Amino acid sequence: MTETLSAPRRFEESTRLLGTVSGNASIAPEVHFELDGTVTGDLTVERGAHAVIRGMVTGKLINLGGEVTVAGRVGSVIDTDPAHRTTLEPSAHVNGTAA
Repeated sequence: MTETLSAPRRFEESTRLLGTVSGNASIAPEVHFELDGTVTGDLTVERGAHAVIRGMVTGKLINLGGEVTVAGRVGSVIDTDPAHRTTLEPSAHVNGTAA
């Protein structure tokens, strides 16, 4: 998907996003999501979802219990489930700082 999408946007099927979400977005349970584009707000990953962030989230990445890997840039990371912590790859940047 390469276009610009309005927000709020909830992804309910597996998606690879090359474009932009203008605002907040969320990923439903059991959905596989790849971000190579930009979310210009917060991105919430729900319990049971899978996400790989190679692009940019300008706001918060909120992990509610999903399997999340960051290799790109995010404003901040909030993990709410200690059993499902976000993985930061060496290429990841959080709030402008390398992981």
